[in-house]
This record gives sequence, C-alpha cells and structure tokens, in this order.
Amino acid sequence: MEPPVIRPPPTPTHRGVVRTRDLWFDGELLGEDELRRRVLERWRAGATLRHLGPGRWLSLPDPIRVDTRTSRAGVLLPAGPDRVASAEGAGPPGAWLFRGGAWVGGAAPTLPAEDPSSWLALPARLVSTRPLGDPPPVALAAAPLALDLRKRLGFSDQATRALSALTSAAPPLPGARLARGLQWGMARALSSAAQVGSALAGRTELGRTWMQRLESYAATLGLHSVLEAAVGAHNARYLQQLMARLEGGDWLEAIQQAIPLGGAGTGGDGGLAWLSALKGLRWSTGTSGGGAVGAGPDFYERLRALYRKAFEALDAAGRHREAAYVLAELLNLPGDAVEYLERNREYQVAAELVEAKKLDIGLAVHLWILAGEEDRALALAAAHGAYAVAVEHLERRGETERATGLRLRWAWREHRAGRVVAAVDIAWKVEIARPVASAWLAEARTAGGVGGARALARSMLLRPEARAEDLAVLREVLASDTVAARLALAEALDGAHPFSRRVLRATARALLRDSSHDVGAAVAAAAGRAGDGALAADLPSLPAPSPVRWPPDRVHCAVSKADTGLQPLYDAVPLSRSRWLVAAGESGALLVAADGRRLTTLAAPAHRVVTTPEGTRLLLLGRRVDRFRVHQISFPQQRVERWVDVAATAITESCDGSVWFVAQDERVLAVDLHATTLRALWSTAFDGPVLALEWEPTRLDVVVRTSALLVERFRYELPSLTLRQRAPLTLARGATLFAVSSGGVASAGDTRVELAADAVSHLERDGVTSIRTRADQLLVTTPAATELYERDGLGFRPRLVVETTGADRAFARFVQDPDGALLAATGDDRGRLRVVDLSNGQLRQDLRIR
Repeated sequence: MEPPVIRPPPTPTHRGVVRTRDLWFDGELLGEDELRRRVLERWRAGATLRHLGPGRWLSLPDPIRVDTRTSRAGVLLPAGPDRVASAEGAGPPGAWLFRGGAWVGGAAPTLPAEDPSSWLALPARLVSTRPLGDPPPVALAAAPLALDLRKRLGFSDQATRALSALTSAAPPLPGARLARGLQWGMARALSSAAQVGSALAGRTELGRTWMQRLESYAATLGLHSVLEAAVGAHNARYLQQLMARLEGGDWLEAIQQAIPLGGAGTGGDGGLAWLSALKGLRWSTGTSGGGAVGAGPDFYERLRALYRKAFEALDAAGRHREAAYVLAELLNLPGDAVEYLERNREYQVAAELVEAKKLDIGLAVHLWILAGEEDRALALAAAHGAYAVAVEHLERRGETERATGLRLRWAWREHRAGRVVAAVDIAWKVEIARPVASAWLAEARTAGGVGGARALARSMLLRPEARAEDLAVLREVLASDTVAARLALAEALDGAHPFSRRVLRATARALLRDSSHDVGAAVAAAAGRAGDGALAADLPSLPAPSPVRWPPDRVHCAVSKADTGLQPLYDAVPLSRSRWLVAAGESGALLVAADGRRLTTLAAPAHRVVTTPEGTRLLLLGRRVDRFRVHQISFPQQRVERWVDVAATAITESCDGSVWFVAQDERVLAVDLHATTLRALWSTAFDGPVLALEWEPTRLDVVVRTSALLVERFRYELPSLTLRQRAPLTLARGATLFAVSSGGVASAGDTRVELAADAVSHLERDGVTSIRTRADQLLVTTPAATELYERDGLGFRPRLVVETTGADRAFARFVQDPDGALLAATGDDRGRLRVVDLSNGQLRQDLRIR
C-alpha cells in the first residue's frame, strides 16, 4: 500500500518525558548486533516485535515513562486510530514512521513480525556447565600464634609431664573393712575428679560450680576429711620435691615442674586445690595448668625468693628465654619479662609474650619490627590502631630510621582513609615527607565541608607560601559552605598564630550570619581566641534558636502511584547539601543534584553504599549471587577503583576508611581496605551464625544466634578490639531480619517486630523487608511504606510514614547531613528519593531520579 503524498509534520520529534508503549530502533544507525541488544534490554513478557522501515518496532504490553533526551530508542506515540508516529501532526492511517522526509510503514498486521528468542540460540559448544567458582579466600594477615616455649627450649615431653598421682598412704578410717574399702575407693575417685576440677575451676564459671558440688558430695558422704587429707598429702609431697630441686640448684628441672605464685595467705580453690606442674613451658593466656601456689606468707616469700634466685642463675648462664619464663609465668611479671627479653635482643619471643599476655599491642608492633617481621607488625598496627605507641617505642630506643618508616606508613594509611589533617600532622615531622604532605593539604582544602575547613586551617599554619590560594578558599568557606564547616574552621585555627587570629576574627563575623543555628558559644569562643577585645565586647547577644519540633500527630508523606522517576534506586547517602550519591544497581552509582538532576554516572554496580565519617572515601557494593563486588570511590576526584569480591552474610554500613568489618557465617573479619587483595587484619569465630553487625568509631556490635531461641550481642571496644560486653537477648521467634545499635537489637519475623534493650517491646507489622535501628528509633520498611517508630515505655509510638505506593521494593536508612543533622533517607524502585529531617519531621527533599 502506497501512502498518500502529504507534507512533513511541523514538529519532527517528541520532547521531554513521555509515556509510551512503542519504541523504534534504527537498524541503519545501530547495526544489527546493537539493535538486538537494545531490544532485549527493553523486552518483557507480552511484547511484540515487527519490522518497520529500516529498523524494528517494539510494542510493550504496558506504557512506560521515557525521557526522550536520554532514550536509547526512538519514541512512537499514538496519533490516531491504529497508528503510531514519530512526529506530531496528521498522517496516514496505520503504523507509520516519518523517516528521511517521507512516511515509512503500513498497516500493523501487514508488517513482518519477529521472535527475538531466536537471537538467543547458542551453539552447543559454547554452553558451559562449570560453576562460577568459590568466593575468593580471605588471607589472615596476623593469625594468632601457637606459642609453645617448651619446644623452643628443647625440653622433652617427659620432663614436663605432671607429677605422679598420690603415693602417700591414706589416713586410717574407723569402721568395718568393707566400709573402709568403699570409703577409700570413693575418696580416690573424688581425688582424681578434684585434680581435673581444680584445673577447670580457674578457667570457667562451670568449673568453679563443679568444684563446689564436688565438695558438697564429699561432705554428704562423710568423705570430706579423707579427701582433704589425700589432696593435702599430695600437695605437701609435691611442694617438698619442688623446694628440694630449687634449693639444690637444679634450676631447669625445677622450673619445668614449678607452678606460678598465688597471693600470700590465699587458699586457692579450698581444700580440693590439687597442685601439679605446668603442662609444658609456654606462655599462658590465663590460669596455668596446675593452679597457683596459695600458702602462708612465710612459705610464699621463701618460694618467691627461690624463683628470683632461679631467674638470676639462668640469666647468669645466658639462658635468657628460660629466665624470662620464670619472670612471666612463675613470678607473674610479664611486663618485666618483656623488658628483659628486649634488652637481650630476643625480640620475637618478647613479641610473642606480649600477644599471649594481651599487653599493649603497640609494644608488640615495635618488637615485631625489631624482629624483622614487618608484615605482621603493620597488620597489628592497622587492626588495633597502635601506630602511635609503636612509633614512640622505636623513637625512645633510638631506632630513628625504623620509626620514620613506620610513621610514613601510618601517614599514608590515614590519608588513604580520608583523614588528611591527621596524615599531614603525622608526616610533617619527617622533613623529606613535607612536599607530599603539602600536596595532600592543597588537595583537601578545596574539597569543602568539615574536612576541607580543617585542612584549610592547617594549610594556613604550615604553608605560608600558599597564603594567597588559602585566602581564596577561605572566602568560599565563609560565604557559601556549611555552618558545620565554619564551626570546624573556627575550632581548628590556632589562636597563638598572628595570621590565624585575623582569620578567627573573620570567621566569628561569618558565624554571626548563622544565628539561626546554635552558634552563640562558638562565636564568643572564636572572638576570645582572636584576642580582639573590641570584637568580643561588641558581639550581640545571640539567643538560642527555637527548635522546630515534631508535630503532635504522626507525619504522613503521601505519594501518587503515577508520581515516579525513571531509575530504580537501591541506596542513597548525602555527599553535601546539594549532592547525593544514589546506588542504582547495575546502572551504576549516580551523583544527583538537589533538584534530582543526574550530574554524573559512576560505572560500578551499586546496590549498597558503605560510608565513612569523612565522606571522602566510600565503598560501592554490587550484589552478586553469593558475594559482593566491591568498588572504592574517592572524592572529590570521583575516582572509581575496582577492588575485590567479598563473600559476606552481614556487613557494617559504615567504616573508618581503613578497616571494614564483615561476617562470613560464624566468623567476623576486619578487612584491610588498603590491601590489593582480600586480607583480614583480625578475625574471631562464634558459636553460631552472625546475624548483624554495627560499627561506630569506638565500638563494634556483633549479634550472634547461639541457640534456637537465644541471640547474644557481643560488644568490642575499638580500636583495641577488646571484648567488653556479652549480653543475651530473647527476640522474635523465627526472626530473619536483624539490626543493632547502641540502644539495642531489633528483629523482625513473621508479623512481629521487636526491639530488645532494657526491656523487649514489640509491634505487629506485615511484610517487613528491612529494619534499621538507631538508639530507640526504628525504621521499618515494607514495599508500601517506610515507617519510623520510637520506643515509648514497653511499646512503640509511630512518628512518620513515607509512602512508596506502587513500588515492588523499597529501602530506608539513617544518614547524617554535612551539618550533622540526623536524617531518614527512603527510596524505591520507582525512582523516588525522599529525605526527612528527624529533628522536626520536615520533608527536606522529594526527588524523582531521572
């Protein structure tokens, strides 16, 4: 059918965002391979594909929103009965496309149809059934050491075996021969049990309880006096043999059979405390194998003097490791033993002793460096934040070159983590490193925000040659940066420096413009440190601003089902007042302006974002079947680096930029973000699967299911990684979602959501897909809405509802803006991002991501 000759339409293209079911792909422009790829991207069940002119016409079952400026296909719109057109205006009936100055097409039934499934047929030789492979293994940089000094000293197992069992005769017992035999047999059995129980009693609460029960059973059977006599006879014989060896100068034999000193006048674990030799000469981490000597003060001092004499004799004979063993294990002076080993250049043994006794980890770092084990030293320093102590130890010893090397590595790590001012302060003490530190400052001062303001203050002190450039940046900070940046600048400036005092005066005047915020105290402090009496006297009285409070009723943010964007969202965090980083799945990470405009697309799969306090280094996590593909992003350069794949069952959503904590089933790993491969600086295992992790700069919370009904929270102090608290929690039966914060642990299962802190409170909610908790606040997300609750007594009070009507998937998280305000960011797969200020319930931003 030949179309009638008509004039071309006056408007050749459609503009803006439109809704359409019909897309056209130009075969001449794209080529066959690219055309097929784009068709398959848009294909969905119920669609049809036909040849139309030099390309393909794809008709979808339901309309979609398309931005004609960024669409990867031509847009066809209905323009009459049974007709689609690529331009506005009148045209012939049927399905037509205005192309090359003429209408091309025909009636829809007459256009050849095509089945794109034929494009997917692959030759058999290309089909592979091999699995994708296991996730990459994690290398533990500083694995715990099996510390065994016995092997190191060459002692035999026979020489360190416990002494023989009781050999003395039992005291006579009254009664018939059968009764005496029974009583003596029970005493021997209980005596053997006492030997085991005595070892356990010093280690666990269960052991102590078991020993108390044993004594109770002995008393009930009338055997307590017999048992005490038997154990006492053994202990007396053991101590006599030990004292004889010590007084005879048989030092090596004696220390292999010796036991550590207890407190003078103590009785150990009572009459049933069974003394025996240590099971080998090795550094112990707790109570030694035989229990401590507890006796009268005269005996205690005599044995102590003999141990000291043994130490002096071994030292004089050059047996430094054996002498250190006497100090650390027998005299219970591990600190003295470390100093002694270091003086005698036994650096590796000293470092092992520090780790075994859990002494200052910074001391272990500097000893490992002296021992030539630099990799282990650096791993321990990074995991425990022990650089400062280790550098101080090395400098005190006069190891200037090694101290300088460790200082520079420390500075590099701080810079990589985004803590530029700290990195500069560390590196500036090394003359040859100052040019690099100066370049770091020059880069950081222009980044804006709190970090940029602090870098600017430091630059004005350390880099007088860059004064003109610093003043240009200063004008930007005082005029247009955040209030938090101006407050940070005022705090970081040195009032003792003449130029800094001038800047302080200007900063105080700039803060006066921020009177809507609570800056009165900061203005007065800045004026006082500036040394300007006139300025301080003329400051107006700044009343505290009246806070905007939550309305009495629940805040409800409604949305229309048709009010959507174009880009599915998975996560979002603020970068500044005017920019957000949005995770858009396989489409990458988007830098979005305050009005929702897409500024930049970062080419890295992004389903979750891991933040840092400085905000200059973030992690993008692309979800795969059994792992995350991790990219690292540096700001303000917007540099994206492919890093590693990590198999993880739980992660922390924030980190310090240097170490990131992840869980793999029953293990928690401290992953080194500065390694080129997947490397853990620290690891610990639990008696059940790890359900949730939460990181803050001073603590790490780990939630573990230790039984079918019991969940426990383990709290570690950072950066020392010391376990400080272990608390059992009884949470929702069948819970599958968990979140933890300083205020408690939340869980959701079936229709029940619970928060366990001082008491367990719960609410009924269907279809929960995620929960977040911060102190006593809960963000509960379902596909239809995100709701904010606050704990009120034993229940919850609803404060906020943000609708996600029409979405199949939604997310929510707590975030902080550059001024430090707490926000709730919610988004969904319909391209909607909404941000609520949690100090007053006001909707700050309501964006549609295009």
